[in-house]
Amino acid sequence: MLLKQQTIVEKGKAGQEVKFTSNISVLKSGAFTITFPKEYIQSVKAAIAGYPKVTLKENRNSAALHCYTLEEGYGRLRHALQSSFECEEQTELVIKYRLDNQFSGFLSDDGILYPSSYGMKGLKGSQLVSQGNSYFKPETFELGFGATILKKTTYKGNLCAEYKYKNITDDEEVAELGKYGQLLASMRFINVLNKQLPEVPYNEKSAKFFYLTLMVIIKNSITLNNLMFGKHDTIEEVIDKCSDGVFPGNLNGIYIPD
Repeated sequence: MLLKQQTIVEKGKAGQEVKFTSNISVLKSGAFTITFPKEYIQSVKAAIAGYPKVTLKENRNSAALHCYTLEEGYGRLRHALQSSFECEEQTELVIKYRLDNQFSGFLSDDGILYPSSYGMKGLKGSQLVSQGNSYFKPETFELGFGATILKKTTYKGNLCAEYKYKNITDDEEVAELGKYGQLLASMRFINVLNKQLPEVPYNEKSAKFFYLTLMVIIKNSITLNNLMFGKHDTIEEVIDKCSDGVFPGNLNGIYIPD
């Protein structure tokens, strides 16, 4: 006799989820039956080993646990589902990069460009940060290229093939990186946790390439921004100045007609 239908939901630490509707019935003998999808039969068989009061019944279309208490039956079923989530966990450092981004940093009084939190004290969001006796407020610069170091955790198993990323924010974790790794990790970019973005394994050679490339792009962008919107009132004045031969950046290798 069918007693009820119950939705069974179990979640794994890698984000997996099993959800199905189980028919709960009672037999003339007083035993209960709890149905479940046949794909979990092997996990259930392992979960009920050593539990003689919980047995497995299956046919062509369905599978069910037979038990004398629902508590024990549910317990063995949930144990089976959790065991099916078991997977290997591996952690590594990667550099993710993307186009179309924003960079948070600041220029010191002597024109040196710094990542927003590198070597700074008391950085929280957009508040002032100190370097020596000077104080700066980080600015946001538009940038067509972004990269940073992330901790990547891979979960692999029967029911999981998941990747999770997180920023490196712990001082001890940052201290374990090389000098260019520390600089790159201190750069604050927006939306680099997207799983679909390309990535390369972290090493100092890669970190140096991305850090220097980014800083050159950012510095040139700031120079262009200052030229266009610094001491000039109109874009026409900027165009006139560039026409007189003053232009930010290196023009070598660019075709310029006579």
